Amino acid sequence: MKKFIKINKYGDLYVDRILFESYFPIIFTCRNASNNIFICVCCQNNREGCKWLVGKTDKSSIVKMLKDEITIRDLLLNFSSGKISVDYIDGKYVVSYGNSDWNEDSIYLPKKDSYMYVEEAEFNDDIIYFS
Repeated sequence: MKKFIKINKYGDLYVDRILFESYFPIIFTCRNASNNIFICVCCQNNREGCKWLVGKTDKSSIVKMLKDEITIRDLLLNFSSGKISVDYIDGKYVVSYGNSDWNEDSIYLPKKDSYMYVEEAEFNDDIIYFS
């Protein structure tokens, strides 16, 4: 697995599964040495830098998101802990915890109706992987 970032509280996070991507991974999971699961959502990628919201979660919550039973926002706010923000600016990563990126009115959180919008069998392999 490819290393994503080192988090003081949880150690090195390694990219586990890419669930949605464009030119780069947008929604993906990571694992650490303790095999904890983290949901990672890229919420900014422009000339100012990149930003990810990262939360420690569990397999069943990932499956709920993949089945459109909960939104991406729900997974971040209600089914994960840690409230980690990762910024990549000028070639450096900056990690912070519980900052305003996680406030209900934050521009960085997915919209309230942001589901995965699953097509039939689209995430079957991922659902099996996390089940």
